[in-house]
Amino acid sequence: MANLIFGGIQTALTALRAQQQAQLVSDHNVANANTPGYTRQEAVLGTRSPLGAVAFNRASGGAIQMGQGAQVELTRRMAYDFYDDRLRTEVSVEKQWLERADVLRHVEAMLPEKDGSGIAERLSEFWSSWQQLSTDSADPAVRRSVRDAGVRLSQSINERADGLVNFQRYQDARLGRLVEEVNQAAARLAKLNERIVVAFKADNQPNDLLDERDRLRSQLSELTGSTSYIQNDGSAVVSIGRHVLVARQNAQLLRAVNPAATAAPAPPVNPANPAAGGAAPVPAPTGTVSGHLRQLQWEDGQAAEVKMGTIGGLLIGRDKEVAARISALERLSNTLRSEVNAVHKTGFGLPPANATGQDFFVGNGAAQLAINPLLEANVGGVAAASVSASPGDGSVALKISQLESRLLMDAEGTRVPAGTEAVGATRSMLESWADAVAALGADAVRAQRELDSHSAIVEQLTTQRDSVTGVSLDEEAARVMRSQRAYQAAARVLTNFDQMAEEVVMRLGMVGR
Repeated sequence: MANLIFGGIQTALTALRAQQQAQLVSDHNVANANTPGYTRQEAVLGTRSPLGAVAFNRASGGAIQMGQGAQVELTRRMAYDFYDDRLRTEVSVEKQWLERADVLRHVEAMLPEKDGSGIAERLSEFWSSWQQLSTDSADPAVRRSVRDAGVRLSQSINERADGLVNFQRYQDARLGRLVEEVNQAAARLAKLNERIVVAFKADNQPNDLLDERDRLRSQLSELTGSTSYIQNDGSAVVSIGRHVLVARQNAQLLRAVNPAATAAPAPPVNPANPAAGGAAPVPAPTGTVSGHLRQLQWEDGQAAEVKMGTIGGLLIGRDKEVAARISALERLSNTLRSEVNAVHKTGFGLPPANATGQDFFVGNGAAQLAINPLLEANVGGVAAASVSASPGDGSVALKISQLESRLLMDAEGTRVPAGTEAVGATRSMLESWADAVAALGADAVRAQRELDSHSAIVEQLTTQRDSVTGVSLDEEAARVMRSQRAYQAAARVLTNFDQMAEEVVMRLGMVGR
């Protein structure tokens, strides 16, 4: 009898402990309902091993086994790898398009063409000033308008080229910060792998460590588009492309390195002979190409190829989207300078200078395009006549104005070699620039559409994952109440067995006294 009574007390006590642990798990869920990356946990209850056969038998024969109550067999982590893996993949794509769309929005803001101050408007003003000069070449005021239109056009190109190059440099600096984030996350994941392996070897269930592990996997995927998988010992292996970033407790770090320094080419020099219309030495371009930008490498010196995630989108935006617009500006400015100068050199200005062989534009590249300083100081040197001492002759000015409609560039915006325009040239300078602006708008629209599409997929996958792994406060409240009621019932059972034990101890043998 005593064994049965005290066995009942032990059984009720296991119920109290099991329900208490289940309630603590629910409390842990509620406490972390808003913790990023937290995965809901659940206490899985099971029966304890029953006692062996007792000494007496049932009437029908056979031994009786006595149950020993309940226990928490494990605290299950409600993770769903299928949703997690798909979500990481889609988020990395979404981050890439987010970065590209943001870059294109910035580029659009730096190349405005709708407010009347764009390059197209400045080009039209420039050609119109030459057209006016061809009809009134003796008027110094008209020559000043040609000079001023050239100044406004060159400054407009300069400002846009400088803005794009500075934006590239900003992206370059940001690349270094993002690489540092990747390295820090990879180092933390490597240390976490070691702790998880030790915990599993000790037959523990490190659910919170696993949450942190998966959060770091997601962070690395967002930044680089990395892929990862879990080994049998619980550690994560993360790779970018075909190169391993993290394996067990080892992390191979990324580096953003500057390109090897190369000797700058000597700047082109024109004879500084005012009588012959020469110009001063022309400075070399200051960073209107992408060769000065940092590239990604692994610690072992191999080139790192990152195509997805925030870094992938940044690299595509910096090296493709921004570089394409810089190249369009370069092509426009180079064609403009060479074509205008080729005609301008054949003309003559106002007496008494009558200078010829003089460039109208100087500079090397879009960022350096400028009016010849000699013409800025003396507008009489602006060539309009085809012969010397002919102030009323505007034939050269007319030829320059006709460059507005002359087909010089192909469909890709590249200058067709001189003498072969009739074969491959299909666009004027203005049309070529309009094509570049239209392509920018189309790319921006496409990037935004792709971003919206992938954002919708990410939202749907997040909802599906959270329905399994997320914490519902209503459900947790119901679980807490259920555990509480079971705890109260077990406490009542324990009280009953306590009363039975009291009866046996205090009253046994007192009958008839």
